[in-house]
Amino acid sequence: MNAIKPEPAKPRRLQPVENQSLPVQALPGANTHRSPGLTAEITAKLIVNVVLSTAAIATLMQLTPYALSQQAKLQEIQTEVQRTENRLKRLNDKLGRSFDPQQSRSVMQEQTDRVEPNKKNVFYLEKSREEPPSE
Repeated sequence: MNAIKPEPAKPRRLQPVENQSLPVQALPGANTHRSPGLTAEITAKLIVNVVLSTAAIATLMQLTPYALSQQAKLQEIQTEVQRTENRLKRLNDKLGRSFDPQQSRSVMQEQTDRVEPNKKNVFYLEKSREEPPSE
């Protein structure tokens, strides 16, 4: 185990760097001289974007009342559909009862005044109060 151990590295002192100026073109934002063509292009893009944004906002303002009226109509139609579905359900129940062989006689009696031959009608009569008591 007589291996050679490496010597620890000694920290080196850094020499202060003198303030070296970078070329003007390398600094960000230093390019203040723009060509007139680039300025015109940016201005044209901004104008087109403003015009398109204005047109989009105007169109949305015109379509908003129409969309609201369509939503109101849709709500009305949905309400009417719900009423019609309820009515349809009642009519289907009534139709099923009309064609049910076990209930056909009771349906016939409800819809007409006919009574089965083996049944008799019972009529209740009120007694008049002026009758003398029987002795």
